[in-house]
Amino acid sequence: MRAGTGAFHRQSLCTTPVKWIPQKPLLPRLLHDFPEVTWPIIGEAIVRDRKEVWRMEIVLAGDFGFQGKRPVILDLPEDSLFAWLHAHPDVAPAFAVGMLPVLTSRDPNDDSRTIHPCMRRLLNEFGQRDDVLKALTHNMGDVPLSVEIRGTDAAV
Repeated sequence: MRAGTGAFHRQSLCTTPVKWIPQKPLLPRLLHDFPEVTWPIIGEAIVRDRKEVWRMEIVLAGDFGFQGKRPVILDLPEDSLFAWLHAHPDVAPAFAVGMLPVLTSRDPNDDSRTIHPCMRRLLNEFGQRDDVLKALTHNMGDVPLSVEIRGTDAAV
């Protein structure tokens, strides 16, 4: 929020260095409680300026890859996320597959871990796209997992 305006400042997420974004600690709650207000602003920033999208990647992925924390993007209701994915199929699915966790757990000893339900749905709906598969490969990094895409069903 900008002081005195009572409105979420659209440019702050796009032009402010990530370490100085005052909204970052509030973002999970804003995405969860007010997705109809916050996600259009964030989603627009993602699809509008591909050169600056790395800022959104840092904010939405959180520290999941490094410290095992839950990615902020999971605080957005799934229906809101998938409506955005379908509205922007040339950009959004590949972006989201890079932000979502591939597995339900990062613990290699967790026998119950499986492909994350949100990732499974994304792959079922967009897994035929080369850009999505490339982003998935990048997201997986060192994860000892192989994912097969058969028709529209993603399997571990």
